[in-house]
Amino acid sequence: MRPKLRTLIVDVYRDVSYALDDDGYTASEYQDLVRKRFVKAWKGLIDGYKVRVYLHQTTPNSRR
Repeated sequence: MRPKLRTLIVDVYRDVSYALDDDGYTASEYQDLVRKRFVKAWKGLIDGYKVRVYLHQTTPNSRR
């Protein structure tokens, strides 16, 4: 999971400018790219693990 988190962080913050004027700040707040990217990437990461856990739990030979 750790390598995937590193990739997630890099992808979430790509093309983000930290030197903003008032107009740039307002535009970035309106677009909210970091939050949108994070939510999308996090859901994708967690959904993959949810499927694996579900499949493991529903397999007849799995330990509980």
